[in-house]
Amino acid sequence: MTIKLVTLKSGEDVICDLSEVSIPHENEDLEKLVAYSMNLPYVVKLANPQTLYEAVESQEPQISFFPWQPLTSDTDILIPLDWVVCITNPAKSIKDSYIDRSDMFKALRGEDETD
Repeated sequence: MTIKLVTLKSGEDVICDLSEVSIPHENEDLEKLVAYSMNLPYVVKLANPQTLYEAVESQEPQISFFPWQPLTSDTDILIPLDWVVCITNPAKSIKDSYIDRSDMFKALRGEDETD
């Protein structure tokens, strides 16, 4: 699994198991990147975002996860390269929470967790 936090042109932050989709490059042994495949993509939202001027002892931010494309049964969704603003590694707590949720989702669908 390559869990990444992907920021899209739309401003959404999506956490997913990200992989590259490529095709053979012309006249070379190289491959050309043409899209990204997002497996089990979820939008990540801060429920109570903090600002710099808030007290240091304020409550920890609460994270909410929502299916990125809730109207499809597809678990792998291709996205064009030009829709990706940046790709980063999520914070450990967010990554762990996502893995727990994706494992539950796979179990509900009857999928093998080793996929």
